[in-house]
Amino acid sequence: MARCRWAAVAGVALALLSGPAAARSDAAPARRAAPEHTLITPPAPRRVQLGTAVRLAALRSDGRYRETFLREFDALTPENEMKMQALQPRPGVFDFSAADELVAFAAEHGKRVRGHALVWSLQLPLWLVERGMTHDIGLKLPPLAAPSLGAAAGGLLSAATGWRREELLATMRRHIDTVVRHFADDVLEWDVVNEPLAADGGLADSVWRRFIGDDYVEQALRFARAANPRARLFINEYGVEGPGAKLDGLVALVRDLRARNVPLDGVGLQTHTTSRASTTRPRCARRCAASPRSASSCRSPRWTSGPR
Repeated sequence: MARCRWAAVAGVALALLSGPAAARSDAAPARRAAPEHTLITPPAPRRVQLGTAVRLAALRSDGRYRETFLREFDALTPENEMKMQALQPRPGVFDFSAADELVAFAAEHGKRVRGHALVWSLQLPLWLVERGMTHDIGLKLPPLAAPSLGAAAGGLLSAATGWRREELLATMRRHIDTVVRHFADDVLEWDVVNEPLAADGGLADSVWRRFIGDDYVEQALRFARAANPRARLFINEYGVEGPGAKLDGLVALVRDLRARNVPLDGVGLQTHTTSRASTTRPRCARRCAASPRSASSCRSPRWTSGPR
């Protein structure tokens, strides 16, 4: 009898010990299977296309210069060879020899070319500033650039000789049309107007603005689009990397042109650097670092080996 009671107690004990555990085991949800992760190979980083200013004389004479360009860069911008002074040294007389050599070199090596610059206030032929007066009177001068006169003298000369709006507009159109059509699809990017702004954000004084008017930028862009509808057209400017009046002026100019459907595909932000030492550059750099608003007064184009 006692043996039966112990058996019963043992049975109850076993039930108490094993029953709930078994119940818990039965009620426990099954563990979720770990999700399968598919490893996706990220796409290769997109290579940034790099270009640089190139000077034909250095390309011809300096092997390291040429090899460095071919190894490191995808595109070239002629430093001076496509400016008006070089391309149209006399009224209606075009000289494409140096620019053609650069374009042929780029094509041979699979490099792109960015045209620089169709309209600018500097590196102009003298005849443009003095309205062809020396040419008209038969004075046989070699091709001269306006900057050799100095800005003040050049301004006085152009003001004294003068252009009618229609005359200079036709001259600008003929230059843009001839140059852009000459290079056709070998040059599909153009700095159409270079450095149009003054430090205060307004349009800078130039022979173009003086005799054509404030719409010379618009007219130049329209002439370039008509010459090659496939080309991408730019305004190129410097000293607008940080906030300031000049940047505000550039934004306002671009918004106005775009609002009126003037053909403009982008803005070039120009910079110049050099490794040559100067006692003034560290002071300028310190001033820029201390006050970002003064950055535009540190005229980076003077630290230059690139095109303007």
